Amino acid sequence: MKPARRFLVKAAKLFDLPADIAANLPHIELRGFEECSLDCHRAIIAYEPEKIIVAVNTGEVTIEGANLELRHMHRDRLTVTGRIEALTFSGGGRPCGG
Repeated sequence: MKPARRFLVKAAKLFDLPADIAANLPHIELRGFEECSLDCHRAIIAYEPEKIIVAVNTGEVTIEGANLELRHMHRDRLTVTGRIEALTFSGGGRPCGG
């Protein structure tokens, strides 16, 4: 973890704030097995009905399943629908807006 992000996480703990929000980490919501939303996205790296790879501010999120599609894409939030079978995370990147 980068020093600036570590500082934000420590400050969040001191003030009893959610560390992930204070450090601008991606927020991911999974609704059942049919919808996944995330913020702090940067780009779509790969887009296929069985796999969508999204660059986020800390690395990449790979969504695997069947009949996957981008339902909603806005600069603040991205939503994928379909049969979601797996989420994979890989690390390292710049903070949101950085």
